[in-house]
Amino acid sequence: MAKSKKVAKKSESLADIKKLVRAGTKEAVAKLRTLMEKETDQERKEDLQLDVEEAEAIYYEPANEQEEKDFNLAKLVNNKEKIWLAQDDERNALLCRVNFARLELAIRQKMLKEAVGEAKDMAQVNVDVTEDVLTMEESRLAEIEESLDDTEAFMKAAKQMIKTKKYQDLPEAFFEDYYFDDEDLDDLSEDEDGCCCCGCHCECGESDCEDVVSENDCECGGCECNGQCS
Repeated sequence: MAKSKKVAKKSESLADIKKLVRAGTKEAVAKLRTLMEKETDQERKEDLQLDVEEAEAIYYEPANEQEEKDFNLAKLVNNKEKIWLAQDDERNALLCRVNFARLELAIRQKMLKEAVGEAKDMAQVNVDVTEDVLTMEESRLAEIEESLDDTEAFMKAAKQMIKTKKYQDLPEAFFEDYYFDDEDLDDLSEDEDGCCCCGCHCECGESDCEDVVSENDCECGGCECNGQCS
C-alpha cells in the first residue's frame, strides 16, 4: 500500500508540472523556475529546465498585434545589446592601444631629441610612423564611441516604445532558442543548379561555384564535388 501511494504521488507531481507548462502564465513560469532551482537531482533539474523554457515560450508568444510589435521591439533591443557588448569590448581594446601608442610616441620623441647624425633621420621616421599609428587608433576609438552612443540611444528609444509589460523584462537568454523567419538567410547558399557547396567552400567542379577555399572544408554532403569533399 505504501509503495502504491508513493507512485501515485509522484505521478500527480508530474501531472501538476505539465499543467503548469500548459498554463504558460507568468506565475506558472515562476513556480517552475523555483522547482528547478530547488531540485537536487541533476537529471530531474535538466527536465525542469526544459519545462521552464517551454512554459516561457507559451507565456511570451504574442497574442495580438500590439504584442507582436512589442515582441519584435524586444528582439531588436536584444540584437543591439549584443552589438553594444562587442563595441564596448573593442572600445576597451582601443583605449589600451591608444595609451600604449601615446607612451611609444613619447619614447620616440625622446629618442629623436637625443639622436645625432644619421640616426636623427631614422628617429624622425619612427616618430612620424608612431604618430600615424596613434592618429589611426584615436580615430577608430572616436568612431566606436560614437557608435556606442548611437546604440545606447537606439535601445533607450526602443524600450520606451514597448507597451506590453512582459516584454519589458524578457530573460536575457530568451531569444537564443527563438527562431525568426529572417534569420540565417545568408546561410542559404544553394544556387539555381542545385549546388550547395558555395557556402561550405569545397573545391567543387560546378561552374557556378566561385568560392573555392580548400578540399577539406565541405560539409554539404550533397553537391557534385567530384570526390573532393571529405
